[in-house]
Amino acid sequence: MHNWSPAPLSPETPVRRFIFWLCGASLVWTVAILGLTILATPLMFDEGVNTHLLWLVSIGRVPHVDFFCHYPAAGYVIAAPYFRLFPETIYSVLALRFFSAILFLGAAGVLLYQARGLKVEWFWGLLTLALITLSADLRYHVIEFRNDGAAALAALLALAVMFREPTPRRFALAAGLSAFSLVIMPKYVYPLVLAGLFYLAYGCFRLKRMKQTILAAGVGIFLALALSHLLLAAVGTTLWEDLYWSQVLMMRFMSHLVHTRPEGVPGTWAGIVGYFARYWWIGLILLIAVTGWFAAEIRKREVRLWTGGAMLAGVILSWAAGIFPHRQYFTPGLFCLVLFSPYLGRLPGPKAVRAVAALLLAALLVWMNVVVTREATAELLQGTVTEEGARHSLSDFAARQEFLDLIPRGERVVGCCYSHPIFREDQTPVTYDADGGVPKGFLPLIPAGTPAWEYFQPGYLARSLESAPPASIAHPCNFYPSGWNRVLSEFLERNPDRYRLLNLEFGRVYIRNDLLPGSVPAGD
Repeated sequence: MHNWSPAPLSPETPVRRFIFWLCGASLVWTVAILGLTILATPLMFDEGVNTHLLWLVSIGRVPHVDFFCHYPAAGYVIAAPYFRLFPETIYSVLALRFFSAILFLGAAGVLLYQARGLKVEWFWGLLTLALITLSADLRYHVIEFRNDGAAALAALLALAVMFREPTPRRFALAAGLSAFSLVIMPKYVYPLVLAGLFYLAYGCFRLKRMKQTILAAGVGIFLALALSHLLLAAVGTTLWEDLYWSQVLMMRFMSHLVHTRPEGVPGTWAGIVGYFARYWWIGLILLIAVTGWFAAEIRKREVRLWTGGAMLAGVILSWAAGIFPHRQYFTPGLFCLVLFSPYLGRLPGPKAVRAVAALLLAALLVWMNVVVTREATAELLQGTVTEEGARHSLSDFAARQEFLDLIPRGERVVGCCYSHPIFREDQTPVTYDADGGVPKGFLPLIPAGTPAWEYFQPGYLARSLESAPPASIAHPCNFYPSGWNRVLSEFLERNPDRYRLLNLEFGRVYIRNDLLPGSVPAGD
């Protein structure tokens, strides 16, 4: 019979010391590359939206009341104290990227916790995490500012707790972390719910502790929801309002997209297949790790078998249910699979075989570090190719800061994402429709007669433009609510002498003439 609990590599061997030094140096190098990526990447689409919403929260605007917030607001409340440490400049986005990267790198601590429970060396999980983090599809997602980092850290810690033998404290901790993660961003809902149900069932029926288990889980969920409510109350909204206007509305919107998506449009499976086709060695490592988990736990039939299997089912279900091939939709599944990576250290065989495997894994990380360093350095020095063309990251931020400086604080603007100065308020509480201006966007899902419904109406925008002409107008834009581009065209036609078109590095924007100093060149 195979020994599925092999002793660690001998601590006194030169090979083990070399492995530890190589792994440590490679991981430090990986962190440095993330820092380089932060500096080398121009502003990203969703990052612009998230930064703007965070800024609105930080200046005291109430989500779902003063502005339409289609993302859960709890993540912005968590990030707001950190955000206030920096001046109101476009370069603060770089600091937010460090914040996002630190949250994602918190997964390293979770893997150390996982390795300790399995009694294996720390480097197996951390090397696998670094390989995934360095891959081009994920590297930008890890540094991009959004709420996903906080949700991922809470979710992974909850799942790691579920790999431990249940106690009332662990039931409460796992349930509370799961609930808190879902309030921040529900992208880990399938792995968390399925693993949580099996963890709960294991405690109720296998350990015969039904009352203790249910009570502990209930206490954990209650405390997490109470904390979430207090966080949201601090910015003037409630947990129920946040759940309705962001999560319930977004679930209805996603369901609408599923039923209206044209034939042949790829879903999340297309993204994950493309990822593993490009990084087949990462797929192989994860497959070996999952195989090691199954081989190690099938004989014991204890809690790790049930929660691990339920988590795998949740990963598959989340990929199957996804409707977009973008990295932010398949990343949660990959990070869940990383929790199996410490099982690489529990594979059977001589110590020499496992030492060679560790060296190969570390060497692979070194190779990826070299490749990615070259890519990130080239992006920083020469620019990166995006859908807008070749743009230099630092010149992109400089152009945005120059644009922001033209608009006094207190002025309002009409723009979205790339064409938005981010740190200025919208002319109306809505400037973004996730359906790209197609008539069936958010509006049909919002109760008629509510303030949010009114904000989407082209007539509301038209009245607002006449009463207070905005400082800048990005036009045309594919992400405005339906009818807005027509209203903006008519307004600009009626005011040809009031606005001037600037051909900025990141887009075409109309700006009010009285805000233009003589030294700023006008567009054609």
